[in-house]
Amino acid sequence: MKTYNEKKILLVLTLLAFCLAGLMYFFGLQKKDYRETDRNISANNLKLEKIYSGLSTNRRYFFLNYCNGKIYIIGFDINPNGAHQSIDELDSAGVYKKSFASNDNGKGQFEVDADGIYNSEVNHGNRTSYIFERNFNDSILYFYRSDKQILESLRIGKHTYILKIGRSDGMKYSFVDDYNIVNIETGVINKMEVKLKDSAFYLQRYGFFVKGNKGINFKIAREAGMFFAFNDSGKVLYQVETVDKSPPLEVVKSPDGGIRRAPNSFGLANLSAIVLRNYLLILEVNTANGKAEPIIDVYDQATGKYKSSCIVPKARDETAREIAVINGNQLVLLYKTMIGYLTIPESLL
Repeated sequence: MKTYNEKKILLVLTLLAFCLAGLMYFFGLQKKDYRETDRNISANNLKLEKIYSGLSTNRRYFFLNYCNGKIYIIGFDINPNGAHQSIDELDSAGVYKKSFASNDNGKGQFEVDADGIYNSEVNHGNRTSYIFERNFNDSILYFYRSDKQILESLRIGKHTYILKIGRSDGMKYSFVDDYNIVNIETGVINKMEVKLKDSAFYLQRYGFFVKGNKGINFKIAREAGMFFAFNDSGKVLYQVETVDKSPPLEVVKSPDGGIRRAPNSFGLANLSAIVLRNYLLILEVNTANGKAEPIIDVYDQATGKYKSSCIVPKARDETAREIAVINGNQLVLLYKTMIGYLTIPESLL
């Protein structure tokens, strides 16, 4: 039978153990990275097969397309009169060849196929927006003008686009989901019915569309952990959280009704996405950690169910910003000043 002193010592040790466990839990939470989830990192030692450093260090680059052995990106440089932008054509080594749609308009998402280039633009002077279809001689074949801002666009058929429409009074984001299906040849507009749970902020912030196959397309929220799928007629098929389950960034509402990211608010960002065979691949990075390596998360495009992940290698200390499919499982990646090539292993799919 324990003496009084033994019981006292046991009680003190028990209290110390609880305190130590509490401290470990507390500091564990403080250091917790959003990546500490149920991710299945099935490939974490991938290496870039080729790296080319032909990109100009005086320009910034966004979006990425690959077609017929050529790379297409949006490049812009800041000058005293505004941000001059163009769609740049590069060879497979990232060497500049020529430009399309060279002007001071804000370029949005664009696509390239064997017949031409399809892009959206915002005129920052009068806040009107356009969709352009042009050939490889840079001649405009069709265009569509909107009095409201086109935040994102996706070509889903001949002359037919899904447009994410914003307010017409500047770079502000309303709390209303507004997606239109537009035929730019006939001018016919049909409103896309998008009823999403908790979508007041998650999907109104800027994001991007992704063209899938088998009639399935995607809208990816850039700064919130979710995406939704829709078919070519605009019907929403499902909405899911991404595997990181990252909370949305903190936002503040301005007196004029717009919303903005709160100062010093950082989290995970979905940078780019592609469809490879039957899978949606999303490239994301932890923006709160400048040294974090991006990760590609793989989802079944038919259901949105998460499958696996891989860490994307850096290119000489630069992190990947955009991805595009070349053929098979080979991808081309856009870095700050470089182009890289990577083959996705079958174990990931």
